Amino acid sequence: MKILLRLHLVFYISLFAFMLAIPYNSMDANIFKMILFLVTLSVFILILTCYIVLSFNKEIKAIKKYIYANIVMMINGIIGFLTLGHVYYSENQEQIFMIIIIGVLFIISHVLNLQMKRIVEHYNIDVISEVKLFYKMGKIIENTPISNAATKLDRISYGFCIVVFIAENMVIYICAIGIILLCSIKYLNQLRREFLKSNLVSKAETYFSIVAYVLCYLISILWHYYFQNISTIIVGPLGLLFLKIYIQRIAVKIYRSGCQAP
Repeated sequence: MKILLRLHLVFYISLFAFMLAIPYNSMDANIFKMILFLVTLSVFILILTCYIVLSFNKEIKAIKKYIYANIVMMINGIIGFLTLGHVYYSENQEQIFMIIIIGVLFIISHVLNLQMKRIVEHYNIDVISEVKLFYKMGKIIENTPISNAATKLDRISYGFCIVVFIAENMVIYICAIGIILLCSIKYLNQLRREFLKSNLVSKAETYFSIVAYVLCYLISILWHYYFQNISTIIVGPLGLLFLKIYIQRIAVKIYRSGCQAP
């Protein structure tokens, strides 16, 4: 759990540093904010990965409520500061309230982490061993159609991030979103077939995840129109989360089969 506690500390330090940099608009300051933005998101993804690994373990079901609460805390921080921090500062020209909110989020998150640490230590769970098993599980599904489709959609999301940085106007941005959605069709259909074939994801859940994926990219058009900053990076690929929730469900079965194997 030490690695998770350190990652949480890095997450909130990056968030705090980004908030302090909001009033500055020089080129150096903007580069610094971009680096902090990417660091914060990267650390969030690492923490989320550790949470997914821990949630697979049936012995520590009690940890899930703390995981979900912590994710809510971090998402609130990302939305409140990385996305809307500039808007709040431009309207109020002060940062005291934001400092208080970050402090509250950090304290709540730290308390939740201590509860998680207590549960993990009680059951003598080795987080590193769990991560290694998770990696082996990933190797098992590495060359499957579901893994191939998910990987391709991940790469498309990287292309979306590049578009956010280089699109000079809304027309170019909208055209790029259209191309992204067209490129996604093949892999969305592939996931649809795999979801339904697995008998682990219902038809309604399958179509919900696909519609959510498309809607997130469409919503990113409106978001980019009203908030023309790098926060748009969060909105578009958010649809991948819905797909990966159900991919995780299939992965859990593989994980548990691996645990039962000699």
